[in-house]
Amino acid sequence: MWCLFEVFYTGRHTGSLPIRGEASTKAMLHEDRFLLLLQHRRLSRDQHFAKPAFETETTEFRSCEVAGAAAAAGLSLADVAAEAKCASEVMGTMGVALSVCTLPGQVTSDRLGPEKMEVGVGIRGEPGAAVVDLQQVNAIITRVLNQILSTETGYVPITRGDRVVLMVNGLGATPVMEIMIAAGKAVPKLQLEHGLAVDRVYTGSFMTSLDMAGFSITIMKSDKSILQRLDAVTKAPNWACCC
Repeated sequence: MWCLFEVFYTGRHTGSLPIRGEASTKAMLHEDRFLLLLQHRRLSRDQHFAKPAFETETTEFRSCEVAGAAAAAGLSLADVAAEAKCASEVMGTMGVALSVCTLPGQVTSDRLGPEKMEVGVGIRGEPGAAVVDLQQVNAIITRVLNQILSTETGYVPITRGDRVVLMVNGLGATPVMEIMIAAGKAVPKLQLEHGLAVDRVYTGSFMTSLDMAGFSITIMKSDKSILQRLDAVTKAPNWACCC
């Protein structure tokens, strides 16, 4: 699907999304906002993981972090959009939920039964690609990483020997301890099983789904330019340092 995502540079940030607020007016072309058209893919339930099901919002978040840093550096609107597009093309995200989020004013869905979890879940409560039996965290991490980095689908241009950035994002009701456990399992698997060098690890609840229990994993191919953007100083209060 194509998702139109607005990035506001007004000195504010809304909700828990840590968009950079101090971005340069040079990148706005006399506008108080600009639009980024980012391409994201989603998997329907009946495709049986022909391609990964990606939680698009976390991918948007990483692209916006790069875009915000580029704008703050004084790049033109065209260059900012180009950097955001490049960033979105080298990352993949997949979410796993142990519960369905409660949407205000609606009855909570009962599609997720006892001892079940949902893989490829949407952050707004959309059904995921599959409902499977509850698994231990080690098995869950293995499944998610294998799906994102599958050489058969070639969904993201990441291969052995590459350098990557990892984000483990809590979906709302996941304790910090459990997020850290997931990150602790993911890093050595990326290094030893997939042959990747991990340059940065970000953990926390960056993009949540109300009271959903679960997490998403984002893997992004890194290079000097990407790391420069991610490491740029920002006043956004909810943007945590890497661990």
